[in-house]
Amino acid sequence: MRKLFLLLFASVFLLASMANAAAAASTEAVRVEVIAYVDTNGDKLMSDGEGIDNIPVYVDVDGQRQVKIMERGKLIFSLPYANVERLKVEIPYLAVAEEIKPKDNQAQVIFRLKSPELPVYLP
Repeated sequence: MRKLFLLLFASVFLLASMANAAAAASTEAVRVEVIAYVDTNGDKLMSDGEGIDNIPVYVDVDGQRQVKIMERGKLIFSLPYANVERLKVEIPYLAVAEEIKPKDNQAQVIFRLKSPELPVYLP
C-alpha cells in the first residue's frame, strides 16, 4: 500500500511540474528595445542630448497594441506573448515604422533621424 501511495504521489508531482513548465514556456515574454534619436553630429551613434523625449511609441502584435512614452531616446517593451512571428514598432509623430521578427524572444529597433538642414540665407 505504501509503495502504491509513493508511486501515485510521484506521478502527481511529475505531472504538476510538467504543467508548470509548459505554462511558463507559453507565457515567456518578448523583449523589444526601441531607440530613437536625431543624429545632430552625424556620427551615426546616439550621443548625449540626441535621444527623443516625450513621444508615444506603439507596438502591434497580432492586432494587440501597446503604447509607452519614450524618454531620453530609449524604451523597452516586455510583451507577454509567446511565439511572436512578427511585430510592428511605430512612432506616428515622426512618421517612422518598422516590422521585425524577434529572435530568441528579443528584438531591437533603431530609428536614426537625420538632423534637418536649415537654409543659410532667407529669401
